[in-house]
Amino acid sequence: VHVYSTYSEWLASPARRQGQQCQTCHMTPTGQLTNVAPGQGGIERDPQSLSNHPFFAGSHAEQLRRSLSFTAARHQEDNGWRVDGALLARRVGHRVPTGFVDRHLVLTVRAFGASGEVLLALEGPRVVAAAGEKLAGSPGKLYAKLLTDAEGRAPAPFWNALPEPLDTRLWPDEPDRLSWQFAQRPVRLHVRVIYRPFWPQVAREKRWPDDTIVVIDRSLELDPPAGAAETTSSPDGRPGNS
Repeated sequence: VHVYSTYSEWLASPARRQGQQCQTCHMTPTGQLTNVAPGQGGIERDPQSLSNHPFFAGSHAEQLRRSLSFTAARHQEDNGWRVDGALLARRVGHRVPTGFVDRHLVLTVRAFGASGEVLLALEGPRVVAAAGEKLAGSPGKLYAKLLTDAEGRAPAPFWNALPEPLDTRLWPDEPDRLSWQFAQRPVRLHVRVIYRPFWPQVAREKRWPDDTIVVIDRSLELDPPAGAAETTSSPDGRPGNS
């Protein structure tokens, strides 16, 4: 089982074709560091020549939030309403998430009607059981390299898994487009994307702390003012017009 595939993903990425390396994103100069060892023999240098060494610009959570965005638009149909959404990974040189094979994202959406009631999604993708019982069945999607063992159990540990996983992770600059059908008119969509380094059942068995990162957690207004276009979220996650 191919567990760590980040380098292979970079070889096939737009970033590599554009001449960008891992250090381009993960060791970008901060513009503030001028001396790596002040008072200890270090010399003053151009801040653009000194790389950032913590590996994430800011923090892991901040880098994920800069990289992921969600947009949505509503459409009326003969038999109801459709909400189209798209989750996009930008400014990355590999699939998202990458690294250790258990890392995954979970997208969940909830639609609300004019009176604030939660609307039932009649059709559309739902979160699979591997994401954990709290989220399984919710409108949304699991983004993961999901390993299965010979008995059909998933997620499976990589040392006991079949060699071909179901890989639904995001590709750089390629939006994953999703649609949900509703009988009533949705006016608001609440979108949540979380990142986990391990499967919840593994963390529970090992009694590890909850390392979940909330990447996106916001409401998108789908009911624009009269004369305005349908509302989406802009790349930085704030509401904007489509």
